[in-house]
Amino acid sequence: MSEGTLEYPFQNWKSLLGFFTEAEAFNILKSQGIQFTPKQEEELNTKVREALKHASTIVGRRAVIPDVKEIPVQYMADREQRLRNEPTFAEHLIGMSEVSLSQVEIGNLHVFQPNLNMDYVKRLVAKAPEPDNLADLLRFCLPLREEVEKFPVVGGFNPNTNTVTLMSENLDMRMLGQVQGEDPKTGHRFFGFAYGGGLSQISVVDYKGVLMIKNGYHRAFALLEKGHKFMPCLLLKTDDYQATGAAGTGFFTFELMLSDRSPILSDFQSPAAVAYPRRLIRVVASIHGEVHWVPASSFPLSHSP
Repeated sequence: MSEGTLEYPFQNWKSLLGFFTEAEAFNILKSQGIQFTPKQEEELNTKVREALKHASTIVGRRAVIPDVKEIPVQYMADREQRLRNEPTFAEHLIGMSEVSLSQVEIGNLHVFQPNLNMDYVKRLVAKAPEPDNLADLLRFCLPLREEVEKFPVVGGFNPNTNTVTLMSENLDMRMLGQVQGEDPKTGHRFFGFAYGGGLSQISVVDYKGVLMIKNGYHRAFALLEKGHKFMPCLLLKTDDYQATGAAGTGFFTFELMLSDRSPILSDFQSPAAVAYPRRLIRVVASIHGEVHWVPASSFPLSHSP
């Protein structure tokens, strides 16, 4: 931005706005809660139109298939088995028909996620190994559980409302399913939710010949920015589009992903991508417990506690 100062914390993002309609692209910019000056808005409008023009010339993407090569066995003999033994590894396999550990060409990977946090990418570039350091690259792309960076989570409990609140800077924090059990000392039973980050390994999924990044967008782009041509990953295969992860809210459409204009990761380095600020956000998870009294006929139980 060439004029004005934002009065609140913000981060720098890039979005592939060239692959949206003009109305959708402008709406994405205006929905960030930032009040741009007239000059800033004019500059962004110009960039959006340039992005749309550039993306409109893209053709032949159905024929863009990233090269795939093996990871030298001396680097994977121990790590592959340890990865497969981790409890979360099975989550990668849901809906998949095949899985292998391979190196894939980064720039030609198709992408369904349109946004990247460039401040986070910058930090990852500083941490990423050099292209000739395959041992460290494996730890960066396919980390074991003990190698994953830990993010702080602040938690609090309001006894007046029975509300638990968790807050983190890690935008990948999510609810991971239910937990329940019993305190061995008091006998009090508990029921709630487990939380944590997403899967740590970079994964690429082959859906009917289209190789898409499934997990690890920021690390993949950081490697591309640092000059890497290939990255190790879990290479998955499925005929179920839902299993690719690409059907989520805010992602590119099924029609675009399988079209001759499908976006690829290197498009983030092209005029199809627009850089702009977003408000700094945190993830806040709230869990509230309440006791209700209801007629027994409307909520039958098979047995008493």
